[in-house]
Amino acid sequence: YCSSFARNHYNFLIFILQLWNNYFHLAVAFITQDSLQLENFSHAKYNKIQNKYGDMRRLIGFAIRDMWYKLGREQSQQTVLVTEHTVDALKLKCQAIAAVYITPKGPSSGTQGKILCDWLDVKYLICHSVLGQNKICFIPGMVGPILEMTLIPEVELRKATIPIFFDMILCEYQRTGEFKKFENEIILKLDHEVEGGRGDEHYMQLFESM
Repeated sequence: YCSSFARNHYNFLIFILQLWNNYFHLAVAFITQDSLQLENFSHAKYNKIQNKYGDMRRLIGFAIRDMWYKLGREQSQQTVLVTEHTVDALKLKCQAIAAVYITPKGPSSGTQGKILCDWLDVKYLICHSVLGQNKICFIPGMVGPILEMTLIPEVELRKATIPIFFDMILCEYQRTGEFKKFENEIILKLDHEVEGGRGDEHYMQLFESM
């Protein structure tokens, strides 16, 4: 599912929050399930799973990281203004095209015209949606799930996913001039995870070094 989503949806300019939210939560739930926590298995079972499947947590964790960065960073106000001007120009161009193709020559041409109008409307909405600030939609909601993922004791997975936190800080700061939502959520969730026995010295060192 994760690889299929990455191939089929991230290239679409239109942003569907629920779809992306489902993707992130499903992927995190998959790699944090008990049956994939290889460090809890016997040495023989650990080697057998590694030889046959590899560590699927790392594979999916890398996919989560890649999809997060595909959301894009906050755009500056100047960029948004320029893009809105471009969208307005594109809309006028689309209307001109529609005027050529839409003619009252019967049901067949009318249907074709309606389809073309719908297509142009969709294209306009898609182009306009690139103005959205996508990452901010997941702050602070995804802080907890990302934290849970980074606490998995797999070194390469941690190195790949801990930087997402710093990107979240940057995104919120660019949007609001502070990162209180992220700060409050990470403290709350980290306290909860540590009280539940999660975390280790290596995690702390890696977090501070990145």
